[in-house]
Order: sequence, then structure tokens, then C-alpha cells
Amino acid sequence: MALPRDAIDGPVRRANMLFAAAVLAALLASLLFARLVASRFLHALTGLEQHVAQLGAARLFVPQPGPVLEVNRMEGVLHRVGLEIAEAEEAIERERSLLRATVQTIPIGVLLVTANGRISLVNRKMLSLCGVDALQSLEDPALLSYFRPDGTPYALSEHPIVRALEDGETIEGEEVLHQVAGVTRHEMINAAPVRDGAGAVIAAVSACYDVTDVRTAMKRQQILLDEINHRVKNTLATVQSIARVSLSSATTMEEYAEAFERRLIALSSAYNLLTENNWEGADLGTIVERTLAPFARGGRTSLGGPALTLTPKLTLAMSAAIQELSTNAAKYGALSVEQGRLEVSWSRQNDGRLAFSWIERDGPPVRKPTRRGFGTRLIQDILAMDSGWSVNLDYAPEGLRCTMLIVE
Repeated sequence: MALPRDAIDGPVRRANMLFAAAVLAALLASLLFARLVASRFLHALTGLEQHVAQLGAARLFVPQPGPVLEVNRMEGVLHRVGLEIAEAEEAIERERSLLRATVQTIPIGVLLVTANGRISLVNRKMLSLCGVDALQSLEDPALLSYFRPDGTPYALSEHPIVRALEDGETIEGEEVLHQVAGVTRHEMINAAPVRDGAGAVIAAVSACYDVTDVRTAMKRQQILLDEINHRVKNTLATVQSIARVSLSSATTMEEYAEAFERRLIALSSAYNLLTENNWEGADLGTIVERTLAPFARGGRTSLGGPALTLTPKLTLAMSAAIQELSTNAAKYGALSVEQGRLEVSWSRQNDGRLAFSWIERDGPPVRKPTRRGFGTRLIQDILAMDSGWSVNLDYAPEGLRCTMLIVE
């Protein structure tokens, strides 16, 4: 039998065309589906990329759920990491603020220098010690005005913080002279290197504090010790002289003990008066009043004169002289009787000398002594030679007159 070729090939051709169409349709559908899925992944990954960038810039983000579960999980992890980083940075900033506040309030100067010589931290006290409002580098003029205690200048390479930074040296208690605005202060400097985990020097820190007042106090203390030593020697010499001369003028041991004790008390009173005035001297009127206080009864004494401050040396001498005059007046002169009167006056003369007058009246008749007692020798010889004054003793019958001219 014979059949037409179209009858045989037609169905096959149509089946192939249908199959090709089906394959093409499936391919187009796959492409569309892949594009849809890819666009969703691209959107999710783009959001993830933005969140990573925000995290890198230290900005927190709120994760938004997307169509891709895996990306959502990654964003959740990033969000937790961001929170932990933020908490850590907050803690670090809090600690930094506490450290900065502590450094700013401590009463010593603090300076922190990085490895390249840049000043990273400086507190108010350090700025005050340098007399400036800001410090930028180690070459700042305010940091180049340090000198050694002998006055030689520091080279920049010899500055304690530079030695700590460049040589890794630790310096403790190095005393320097610091000149600021024409004023020289004594300062003590400590410096130490700051190292990283590998031991390399990455910075150096220096602490500086002013010891000028301490040095001044120590110097003053040494002067006072020397002065005390000198005064103790002089006092012992005075006591020795009083003991020796009192013994030569006494007739009995009881008389010697009484006179010696009385003179020591007078010397002690003078020392007390000087101590009250920090050994800067004493007022002559106060000396006279205190010495005559045991004898000034019933208004029998008259005192007059301007305020005159005597040196410590003259204070002791005048106290001793007035004590001897008072004792003599109480034993033999105007103060030994009820009607006796005593006039004491002092003044400054035109030539600058101090004139002191002691006049007794209405006492027992006065006779010039046949021998010079301790009081006379003390006033006319010992004290006059030691203090440089001239003395005139007039034994007038109506009463003793003593005139002193003192050169201060």
C-alpha cells in the first residue's frame, strides 16, 4: 500500500513542535523564577551589606525580617555583635572619662606622650606648672625651660620623659629647676615608658610636682637649727657668766642661790618674751612692764616712752639690766620703802641712739658703794661691752639715776 509522506511525517512533526514549545515554555518559566529568587536574594544581601556598613561605622541597626531565612539569621547575629560592641565602647568611654577626670583633679602634673612625640594627654596641673593654656609637643618652649639643680640647662634628649620614651628608662624623683615667667621653682619628676603586649614602647608618661615650698621650709628649718644652736651656746655662756659673777659677789651660799635663781628667772622671762615674737625682737615698754611687775605696787612706778622694738640681743641685755636695777631698788633703793617712787622713760634721739633713763626718788639716802657688786659690773662692763651701750650711774643722795645710750 502506498501512503502519502505527509500522512506519516505530519504527526511526528507536530509532536516535535509541541515538545519544543513545552521545553521553551519551561525554560522561560525557569528564567522568570530564577530572576525572582535572585532579586529577593539581592535585596536581602543589599540590606545585609548596609547593616554591615552601619556596624562598621559604630551605628546600631534594627534587623528587618526578609524573605531569606539565612540572611535573617546573619542579620540577627550582626545585631547581637553590634549590641556587644556598643556596650563595650560605652564601658570603654566610661572608663576613659573616669580616668580623664581623675588625671585632671590630682594635685600633680601629668603628661602622656605618644611614640611620635605628640602630647596625647596633659592635665590642668601640668599646664599650671608650665604657665600655659595648652601643650602640643615636646618641643613646646614651656617644656624647654628646665634646668639642673646646679643651674645648667637640660637638653631635650635629657628630659626624663624623652629618656623614658626613647631609651625605655624609668626615672624616679629627679629634681629640676623650672623657670616660668621669671620665677624659678623646684620640681620633682617621675617618668616611665608605656609598653604594648609585645614589650615595645608605644608612649611615655611623666608625673611632676612642685617641691618649692618643701625646699624653702627645709632651708628655713636649717637656718633655725643653726640659729638655735648659736643661741643655746650663747645662753649657756650667759648662764655660766651669771653663775661665776654671782658667786664672786655673794657672801653665803643662800645668798648665792637666791641671786642666781632670780637672775635665771629674769633670763627665762626675756626668752619667753622673744619666743612670743618669734625671736624677731621685743618692745622695750613690754620688757620694762614685765620686769617691774613684781615690784610695781600701789602706783609707785611711772613708765613712759614710744613703742620701740629691740633686737633679740638687746632684749636679753635690757632684761638683765632692768632686773638688776629693780632688785637693787627693792633691796636698798626707792622700792624698799612705801613712799619711794621710780620713773622709767625712754626715747629716740636725733642721732638714732636710744636713750634710757632710770630715776629713783623719795627712797632711803643713797651712798656710793665701796665695792662694785654684780649688778654694777653686769650693767657697766659685761652688758655694755656685749651690747655696745654707754652707761652712767649717778649715786645722788636723793636717789639713784641710771642713764643708758644704746646704739642698735
